[in-house]
Amino acid sequence: MQQNKKFAPAIFLVILICFLMPFISISCDNETIASLSGLDLITGTDISGGFSTEEVESNPYILVAALATVAGLVLGFMGKYLYAAFVAIAGTLSLIGFRTEMSRSAAEVYPVMIKMESGFWITLLLTVGAAALMGYYHFSQEKQPQTVGSPSTNTPMGHRPVEQMETRVNHHRFCTQCGERNEYENRFCTGCGSEMD
Repeated sequence: MQQNKKFAPAIFLVILICFLMPFISISCDNETIASLSGLDLITGTDISGGFSTEEVESNPYILVAALATVAGLVLGFMGKYLYAAFVAIAGTLSLIGFRTEMSRSAAEVYPVMIKMESGFWITLLLTVGAAALMGYYHFSQEKQPQTVGSPSTNTPMGHRPVEQMETRVNHHRFCTQCGERNEYENRFCTGCGSEMD
């Protein structure tokens, strides 16, 4: 399980690669005018069609989704799974916001058609998956039982104070001075006479 957690944040790396895939295609009269990748939508680009060139500005929704992906990658490798889950959720909401904006734009520029391409859908699904995976790892990390003999979480480097080193074994305890085994009810050590704590 620990080994899987180590490489799980790499899902964010896959999402970043998906930003190189086509996110939208723009067509008119069933002829594709342009295909824009996530990277094109982050940086902005020019679309040349016929006699004119149209400038496409950087899209804030896609920019936020990309930044959330980078943040998720860093936080995941740091083991901050809950924060990685939150930024993945922010990325998901941003991608949904982009989809809503494109639907609105498509209605305004008819007969020009704006179609969401595979890169967008894969990125959206992976971002939702990353949020779920990071959330799962966070909550499974919280629920892991502490094993017997493992270092105590509230003492440095697992060292326990001498007073706590008495061991109860079948109603016996050991003297912290000489190590002699005594009945649990004994007030004084039978070996050295020291007072039992």
